[in-house]
Amino acid sequence: DQVTLGLATHVMPEDRLPYLERNLSVLPRHSRGRAVDHVVEMASDGNSRGVDFLAKDPPAHAWERLDETDEDQSPFVNGFAHDSPVLSLVDGLDSILEEETTVKGIVARLEEMLAKEHLGEKEREAFAEVRDRIVERSPLAQEATLRLLLMAAMPKETLETCMARERRVQTKLLDGKDFRAWAAAATAKGGEEGARPGGGWEHEHVKDVTKEEVDALFAE
Repeated sequence: DQVTLGLATHVMPEDRLPYLERNLSVLPRHSRGRAVDHVVEMASDGNSRGVDFLAKDPPAHAWERLDETDEDQSPFVNGFAHDSPVLSLVDGLDSILEEETTVKGIVARLEEMLAKEHLGEKEREAFAEVRDRIVERSPLAQEATLRLLLMAAMPKETLETCMARERRVQTKLLDGKDFRAWAAAATAKGGEEGARPGGGWEHEHVKDVTKEEVDALFAE
C-alpha cells in the first residue's frame, strides 16, 4: 500500500504537501493510476528509482496534463487500485458513499461487494472488516458517523472544520449510555475489540434512532 501510494518511494518536502493534496483531491476515480503517479512525481524531490525528479519548487504554471493512453510514460506507477488493498477499498467505499445516504443502504452495498467472485482476498477481508465494524457499533454511533462523513464531503468543508465537528460529536458520544455500556463490556472481556454490551445498545436498530437525537450530538 505504501509503495502504491508513493509514501514509501518518494521524498516529499513538507512545503510541497499543499500542492500534492490539492492535485490529488481533484483526480477522478477512473484515472487514479497514472495520474497519481504523475502528481506524486511532480511534487517530490526524488524517489527510489534513483532519479532526482524536479528537485526544485513546483512550477508556477498550470500542472501538465498526463496522457493516460501512453503506457510507456511512467516506468513505475503509483495509485493503481488493483495493486493496493487500501486504494481498492477507498475506490469501492467512494462509490458507495456517493450513492447511499443511509446506514442500511451502505451495509447492503458492502454485502454486494463481498458477493463478487472477482474480489481479491485482501480486498474481501478489508470490506468485511468495514461491514463488521459498522454493524457491531451502536445504532446511534452509526447514524452520527454517517452524518459526519456526509457533511465532510460538502464543498466548503476543511480538515479543521471536520475535526472540530467530530470532536464535538465524539465527546457527546463518549458521555452517552452506549459508550459506558460498551466500556464495561470490554473491560469485563479483557479489553476485547468490538465487545457488545450484554444488555444491548440503547437503540435496537438504526431505524429506532431519531433525527432529534442525532441533531443533539451535532449541536454547538
